[in-house]
Amino acid sequence: MVQRVYEEPEFCEVLELVPLDVRQSLTFEQRAAISLAVRESRHKHSVDIRFIVPLIFTQLYFVLFIGKDRRRETEEKMVNRRNEAGRLGTAGLIAFGVMTLVVFGLVGAYVAKSRAGIDLMPNAHGTDVVKGLGIR
Repeated sequence: MVQRVYEEPEFCEVLELVPLDVRQSLTFEQRAAISLAVRESRHKHSVDIRFIVPLIFTQLYFVLFIGKDRRRETEEKMVNRRNEAGRLGTAGLIAFGVMTLVVFGLVGAYVAKSRAGIDLMPNAHGTDVVKGLGIR
């Protein structure tokens, strides 16, 4: 059983990514658990055919998978995330636009009031109020 755990190619690839000192400290049970986790994480397909065709100067690797389409769920999640980000961006843009319009509206109302000669605070000015608040 020890040989089987160490000979699995997927397990070896994962184990090579682990630093040498950590690898050497792993017990057989830990290695077996990692190997099982690697095997369980593989996607399961109804048909999983893999073969290599050796040619003169190279070899070609062929894979045929047939099974349930699991990509749709992932694609739907990605589309939902994009839509949510788009909605947040649109809401932020609308909020910025509304605030800008409010500021311009207040400035326009102040200019119109000043030109019309309307004095809302007969014995004071806006600068006096600001100075009274301690703001320069």
